[in-house]
Amino acid sequence: MVPTLSQIDGFTLNSGQAPNSQRDNLTNQLHGQVDAVSNAVSVWIPFLAYKKGDIAENVSKLSKAVDDARAALDAAKQTADVKKKEIDEIVTAARAASASAGAAVFTEDFLGEAGKQEDLAKNWLIATAIIGAIGIGTAGVMWYVAYHSSDLGKAQLVQVIAAKLVILSILIGASTWCGGIYKALRHQTSVNKHRAMSLRTLQAFVKAGSDDQTKNAVLMEACRAVFVGGNTGYLDGKGGSDESSLKVIEIAKTLSGKGG
Repeated sequence: MVPTLSQIDGFTLNSGQAPNSQRDNLTNQLHGQVDAVSNAVSVWIPFLAYKKGDIAENVSKLSKAVDDARAALDAAKQTADVKKKEIDEIVTAARAASASAGAAVFTEDFLGEAGKQEDLAKNWLIATAIIGAIGIGTAGVMWYVAYHSSDLGKAQLVQVIAAKLVILSILIGASTWCGGIYKALRHQTSVNKHRAMSLRTLQAFVKAGSDDQTKNAVLMEACRAVFVGGNTGYLDGKGGSDESSLKVIEIAKTLSGKGG
């Protein structure tokens, strides 16, 4: 019994086993050991008292021993209940702390990624403006040259027009491509910022709220914000949720239902 009580007093979450399973094992061991001691004592004490000869005194001592054993059993059960409650509180606190710490880490990750993408988007916006300005300048130069060159033959004129169209098409395509990359980066920036804000909201509700139903509802919305891409307006309505994202949401619903 003493080793079991020592294990209960020395219980930690770093033992390598599941806390709930270890708690139940220690409680069952303690109950079984107390019952075994009580059964063993109750069988042999009357015989020893009889052998000694002082029946009345030994009966009194036996009764006192039985009472002491019952008191010890009750005390052990109370201790086990207290330790069980402490273990439950430790497990709950550990889960809340790990969830809050994980959410904080991912929040910073999303904000950091949003900052990087915002800087890249600014660079691509500048590139788009530069290429657009080059395209406008090139078109102006071509118009000026064509305006002052009236002695070109028909074949030369066709070649010049074709070359101009190719150059302008390349510049327009490059400008459009740079603009598309800018819009995609701005979309990712907005999505990551929204994810970070959702995780911060989740942390606030976890710390302040005590209603499990409210926490589960906020958890579902946070999961939806993290795993389902929203429509920010940069991609013309594209970038919605896909099948894999919906599967993640269904898994989160199942886990939150079990936790409640």
